[in-house]
Amino acid sequence: MEKNKRQQINSLVGQLKADRQTFEEHWKELGENILPSAVRIDADKENKGDKKYGEIIDSTATIALRTLSSGMMGGLTSPSRPWFKLSLKDDIIRESDAVKQWLHSVTVKMAEVFSESNIYNVLAKVYQDVGLFATSAFSIEEDMEDIIRASHYPLGEYWIAQDYKGRVNTFYREFTMTVEQIVDQYGRQADGKIQWKNISDRVKTAYEQGKDQNKIRVGHLVRPNKNFDPKKIESKFKRFESCYFELSSGVGENVFLKESGFDFFPVLAPRWSVYGNDVYGTDSPGMLSLGDVKQLQYGEKKKLQAIEKKINPPMVGPTTLQNQKLGIAPGDTVFEDSREGTRGFRPAHETNISLADLNLSQQEVRNRIRDILHENTFKMISNLDRANITAREIAERREEKLLVIGPVLEQLNKDLLNPLIDITFAIMLRRNLVPEIPKELAGLKLQVEYKSIMEQAQKAVNISTME
Repeated sequence: MEKNKRQQINSLVGQLKADRQTFEEHWKELGENILPSAVRIDADKENKGDKKYGEIIDSTATIALRTLSSGMMGGLTSPSRPWFKLSLKDDIIRESDAVKQWLHSVTVKMAEVFSESNIYNVLAKVYQDVGLFATSAFSIEEDMEDIIRASHYPLGEYWIAQDYKGRVNTFYREFTMTVEQIVDQYGRQADGKIQWKNISDRVKTAYEQGKDQNKIRVGHLVRPNKNFDPKKIESKFKRFESCYFELSSGVGENVFLKESGFDFFPVLAPRWSVYGNDVYGTDSPGMLSLGDVKQLQYGEKKKLQAIEKKINPPMVGPTTLQNQKLGIAPGDTVFEDSREGTRGFRPAHETNISLADLNLSQQEVRNRIRDILHENTFKMISNLDRANITAREIAERREEKLLVIGPVLEQLNKDLLNPLIDITFAIMLRRNLVPEIPKELAGLKLQVEYKSIMEQAQKAVNISTME
């Protein structure tokens, strides 16, 4: 018996979950030790207000990760300075006045679209996820007010797959909505009436009983459309299909809250680095630092125990003191009748631990964590201990340190920046926000030149190597 569409999706979801399962314990451990609020692998952890950072005694790694995220934000996609421009490979056509003016106008307009949207707020979270878990995901969709709207997805809430070229082209997400949200978003029509045909009886009953805030798990799948037909304009024939459905509505029920489509894949899934055919990223700074982070936390616990033993040591005394009040606070007095062989009320053992040695050992671990998480890379100038350093030396040091992150830039350009520019341009074109295209550009493909600090540093290193 042939499976219906909903059954096929359930089968695909099962495969996606099996493929991701091997990463989950590692992600949980990273979250617990560095950034607990960033992991949503367990559905029951969603939107909980319980204490998440109680097990983190030393926050060196968390602070260093914040610096890494801020440094990548400022170094790659700074909101305060130009970081890209549209260009062409053909030098002759590119020098045409009309083409130069058009390229400049579109670049400026696109920068305005980014500034007026929430993309920079989302990118800050994306860089944090990529630096810690090596994988992140967010979507870009058209917005009536701000042209584009970005939505960030916490790690553990989604699953991804990629095509034969290593490009992520399948995205599945599970999240929670209230009964009221489902009815308003997927059932309520423009005239205020509710259309129930795509909503389960369970949700309908809860709504009619006034249980508006009941939680319902919802699935969302975006994947290549097997029925893609560029000659047809209906959304179900677009290049990528999008399906929302209630998870508890039943495997055999071929019912969807919403079915639509996209001309482009709307989800961007940047990764720190990828080996072979791996789908999820590997070798992020957070992953490399995990051993040192755990050592730091363990060392801090032991150091605190040593300090506690010095300040408040276990005591030993004669049985004659058994029923007396024994005080060890400053100024307290303990009375005892002295007898031969009695040593009195005293510490059970002497604690001769060198706190200076412990602090030195812990500081070495902290320095390793800061190096692995590239805090020293992005705080290079502020960490310099000389007042007479030259601009040339600063530039050379910056280039030397940024070489470490150099290989990551190509992966981020492929997974993040290139599709971000492409999707935004496509939306602007559809909204008639792009000036009339010069005839010289007919049939030509645009390219993007990145002008960020990190890109310029990489180019400077290449030029100095050639020299």
